Amino acid sequence: MDSLASKMSDQIDSLRDRLAEIACEIWDYAEAGGEEFKSSALLMDEFSKRGFAVERGLTGKSPDSGEECDMPTAFRAAFGNGGNPRVGVMLEYDALPNGHSCGHNLIAAAGLGAALALGTALEELPGEVVAIGTPAEEGGAPGKVEILHAGHFDGLDAVMMAHPSDRWNAESRFLSIVHPKNGGIIYRGRAAHASSEPERGRSALDAVLLFCNGVEFFREHVKDGSRMHYSIVNGGDAPNIVPDFAKVNIFVRSEDTNELNYMKKRVTDIASAAALMADVSCELEWDFPWYSPVKVPSFYSLARKSAESAGVGAGNFIDYDSFGSTDAGNVGLMFPLVHLDFKIAPLGTNWHSKESAEASRSQEGIEGMITAAKTIALTLYSLMTQPDLMRRIKDEFAARRRTFGSETYV
Repeated sequence: MDSLASKMSDQIDSLRDRLAEIACEIWDYAEAGGEEFKSSALLMDEFSKRGFAVERGLTGKSPDSGEECDMPTAFRAAFGNGGNPRVGVMLEYDALPNGHSCGHNLIAAAGLGAALALGTALEELPGEVVAIGTPAEEGGAPGKVEILHAGHFDGLDAVMMAHPSDRWNAESRFLSIVHPKNGGIIYRGRAAHASSEPERGRSALDAVLLFCNGVEFFREHVKDGSRMHYSIVNGGDAPNIVPDFAKVNIFVRSEDTNELNYMKKRVTDIASAAALMADVSCELEWDFPWYSPVKVPSFYSLARKSAESAGVGAGNFIDYDSFGSTDAGNVGLMFPLVHLDFKIAPLGTNWHSKESAEASRSQEGIEGMITAAKTIALTLYSLMTQPDLMRRIKDEFAARRRTFGSETYV
């Protein structure tokens, strides 16, 4: 670790108490996606106070319609001379209904610490660091996809973020996911008394049940690692009334994005066929997918080495398949991405639980966040100060992205 890298690490240590305070404040706010007004203001004020140029509130863009959308809790904070190299750090700060059980308060604090440390280095180096505050990763409001399509990531060479976990891992492996808009597939039929005149009815619930059965038959014919899970949102009001309204929601996932698009088409056909068999109407509009990121093993290896330099023992890295989904994957489709997992809880802790919420405010959580901030800063610093390394990782990303079939994602 050279003197400037050591200076960055020391700065993060000097910021420990402030970063911990910010993480705990955001934990206490526990604001839902798209409503993180206090959390985002806290972060923006901190960046501004430390010399970053802050754009408060971003305008996103729908990848489907191209329509603009206001994102008041999103932000962009930049430091440097605006030239190359340019690296990005993503921050999340939304909570779930049971609080910060996914630890986004720690994601925000780690990203803040890493960006501030890189800003210190950029007082002596060319380039720029851009911290992007991304709301609503847990869903329900515009997030990284709309920010990405509005061009707020444009010009970045590489992007990182860190996410709490029950282990350390540098692999960015996620499943692509797509689901219906409006909370599910809607079937509309004709109500009737189920005993006195059932022949007059057309059951929307029948269509839901036929749809679910069709998905079960289809399940046998998808690639390994693909997933489909559904729930009946509304099945009618009373057993003696043929329901004229029913709703079923489904998540379709696959690590292979081309497979995801195939599955989406088949599920659409199943939904239409169910309506045809039940003699009802079907309303289905798909949301824009969250995609799998392009894998960049050299970038992952660099992040792992940086974590070891920051004090993480090599034996603490545990490789595993992360079968969740995130809108960070869409960013990782366009730019080299490391989505670093850092340990804050015992191995096997159930995520999105009371235990993980408590861990995200624990001393172990704070220590993991500080180490994650150092890992991000050291990794991106290595790229910014080693042009050949940056070029190699960008070339690896470009070569691997071509195998994805980029026409799939327009």
